[in-house]
Amino acid sequence: MLTPIDFIKNFAYARNTSLDNFFYDTSKLNFIEKLMIQQSNINEGGVIVVSPTAHNEPLSFYRNIQEFKNSNDYEKIEAVSVSGVGSSGLGAAALARNVANAYSTKVAAVVSGYGVSDVVSEALGGWFFFGGTERLLHQVKNTARLFPSLKPEIVSEDAIAESAIKSAKFIPDEQTLYQLVENPPPKLKIFVGHSKGCLLLNFALNNSTHTKNIKNEKLPTVVTFGAVIDIPEIYKRVFQFVGDCDLLGQVNSIMVDKKTVLKNSSHWLNTQIPLAVNAEEVLTSYVKL
Repeated sequence: MLTPIDFIKNFAYARNTSLDNFFYDTSKLNFIEKLMIQQSNINEGGVIVVSPTAHNEPLSFYRNIQEFKNSNDYEKIEAVSVSGVGSSGLGAAALARNVANAYSTKVAAVVSGYGVSDVVSEALGGWFFFGGTERLLHQVKNTARLFPSLKPEIVSEDAIAESAIKSAKFIPDEQTLYQLVENPPPKLKIFVGHSKGCLLLNFALNNSTHTKNIKNEKLPTVVTFGAVIDIPEIYKRVFQFVGDCDLLGQVNSIMVDKKTVLKNSSHWLNTQIPLAVNAEEVLTSYVKL
């Protein structure tokens, strides 16, 4: 028999995952996996390691980036995914399952939120902080190209980046993702982001000293769904997808030329709903590893 506390917890979980069930293909997770996510109490900045459906392996949960780095999974994963606005562990795992099925490999899913309970703050944070920083960096780059004679201290990406990193150190999901970019797992081949997750990813890529100092090392492929972002030019394999009916994605985007517009598609990846982006099909059709 459920106690009042159990009832409240179950009600809160159902409420917090309602967005995930709408935006993500949670049907790709079985009942046991969904129960494991619910019982894990995984929070923002945590990592869920997800295997392909066919492998029939249990999910693994890590409360923070340090726990993940100390695990055997860190040495094995080939992909990192980060989901969008307000996404709880359920949405994070669902996106990771899409990527895992597409490439038959383990995926580390960065949990970027708690569900609908913080969707407003998550949305505002994604837009005003990460989106704002991204747009500022984009304008700085354009200004530097147009006026190459300006002094570096006047048009300085490094100054903006340093200030932004100091601000982001208190944000758990960004810190986890930043560490995965700064010290990538040895077998990492691809980053995949969706919605606000793309802004988090872009922030980490643009502010990583690893990215700035790297020379001839092969960098991971970068894929975005639902937000077109300004990825550093050193990343040569970049694939950005936005639906022609995706108004939210267009608002969150810097409209660079290198994007693929998906016909009759909106912002969600839930294939049970019309106008969905089928992430597995898009990845296998457009992005070969």
